[in-house]
Amino acid sequence: MKTKFHMDARDLKKLKRFALNSPKDFQRATSNVLSSLAFQTRKNDIKNLHRGMIIRDERFLNSSLLVQKAKNTKIQNQFALAYSIERPRFTGWKEQQTGQPAQRKRKTTKWARGGNMHKRMRTQARLSASNKIYKPSQFQGRNNNSKFQFMMRVLGSRGSGRFLLTEKYKRMTPGLYELTKGKRIRRLQDFTSPALRPKKLSWRTVSLKQLQSNNNIRRTWQTSLNHIVKKYR
Repeated sequence: MKTKFHMDARDLKKLKRFALNSPKDFQRATSNVLSSLAFQTRKNDIKNLHRGMIIRDERFLNSSLLVQKAKNTKIQNQFALAYSIERPRFTGWKEQQTGQPAQRKRKTTKWARGGNMHKRMRTQARLSASNKIYKPSQFQGRNNNSKFQFMMRVLGSRGSGRFLLTEKYKRMTPGLYELTKGKRIRRLQDFTSPALRPKKLSWRTVSLKQLQSNNNIRRTWQTSLNHIVKKYR
């Protein structure tokens, strides 16, 4: 028993169209694959940072992890990026990935977070222009001690307040302090902390390993190529 297979004119037209368009189609498929893998890496990054760190602000986390999609250009020139951004006082979790010491020496205390290190920093504990923060040098006095005492009397008369020390005063080292309503002095920020070596958390390395182990790369290629082939069926 013999079965004869042949291609009709419509199949030949589809094959011809596929051959003519395939360079652009595969170029688009490659850019889609690269972009998809970058987005999957970002998704893994978010999970791994949550697992290994205290995330106090979800919006800050999401806005700090970005993706640059691959352009639909020549395949050899295509690339996609999954990256964390740096800010004036934030390095994008670089120290956690590499295990290198942090460069910033300012340290926030638990009192700046309402007594709980898992909470976000209080607005009043920030060094921002909108906060009224006093300095001993603003007050009259024969020496630093008399200026400091004058400042404390003013803060006490107002019930509470925050003040900044740029040099050591008795047992208080440079930092931002607060006089509470209970007349206690609490440090909000410490300016003398040594460079901290954070616990190493290779969040990006783990994300890339997950990308391989979950077979995301192969499945992404299959999905992208199937989408192309369907056009010519």
